[in-house]
Amino acid sequence: SITGGPALTITLIGRPVINALVNAASWQPQLSAGTIAVLFGSNLGETRVTVNRSETQLLYSSSRQVNFVIPPRLGSGPAEIVAIGRTGSSEPLRINLESISPGIFYDGVTGLGAVRFLTPRIAEVYGTGFGPVDQSALPRTVSIPMVVVAGETCDLLYSGMSPAITGLYQLNIRIPDTVPAGTQELSATIEGRRGNTVKIEVPSLF
Repeated sequence: SITGGPALTITLIGRPVINALVNAASWQPQLSAGTIAVLFGSNLGETRVTVNRSETQLLYSSSRQVNFVIPPRLGSGPAEIVAIGRTGSSEPLRINLESISPGIFYDGVTGLGAVRFLTPRIAEVYGTGFGPVDQSALPRTVSIPMVVVAGETCDLLYSGMSPAITGLYQLNIRIPDTVPAGTQELSATIEGRRGNTVKIEVPSLF
């Protein structure tokens, strides 16, 4: 017989499980091709994610969360999302990809949007899900969004992909001088679809 010695513990890890999938900016379920998405579940460490069997680019991965980019070449319509790990594949999550799914990134505690002011009235707004882009050196969105701050329409200086991260869109805007300084609401609408509303801190002109 064998007595003593160290104890041996074996941990069994099940196959990946998908619980939810949302737009990484708006935290809403609406998704489209080229959008940064957040997948929640379990046993997600060291997994790949496919959408309609197409591999996705992963931006972040942990045992309970995976951030990835839905392949831009996919069209709208039914889609199956599968997480594939060393222990097997998840059951497919069936969703419907929209043609567009605008969202603006924001801080979940303060509600402040991901907005960077270059001057007191010119700002960069960061989001995802603003749809197809052209093939220019600095890709621009095919459709033109409308950005509103404090109920007033802003001049759009640029709308397209940010060079920083795949799936990240950048809207450069000029805020009207008539918008008061301080905390204001900002929203973006594209192809008639309005994204989430965020707060911004508009600087004083003087």
